[in-house]
Amino acid sequence: MIYELREYTIKPGRMEECHAVFERSCLPAFDAVAIRMLGFWEPEPKDGTSFVYLVAFDDAAARERAWAAFKIEPNWVAAKTRMNGDFPWEKTAARVLAPTRYSPAR
Repeated sequence: MIYELREYTIKPGRMEECHAVFERSCLPAFDAVAIRMLGFWEPEPKDGTSFVYLVAFDDAAARERAWAAFKIEPNWVAAKTRMNGDFPWEKTAARVLAPTRYSPAR
């Protein structure tokens, strides 16, 4: 099992829009392409510009397949079309994490 931590910097005043995109479009797309959602978070106290989520995959090959499928998944394609390139986020970063031999998340 591997995990991917994705961190987004949200444009000022657009956090609710970001939540709507994930809730209405990304979650159904993730389900359709076997991206296992583990959770979404905002920092405390909320700053309105930081958003993170964690997903899981069986292995690196499954991760590659899932993200390739996500890019063409109809829910995500429709969301991108509606946003017309004006995403509520301005920066994203992803980090793939592998559990240590003693991690409960193995």
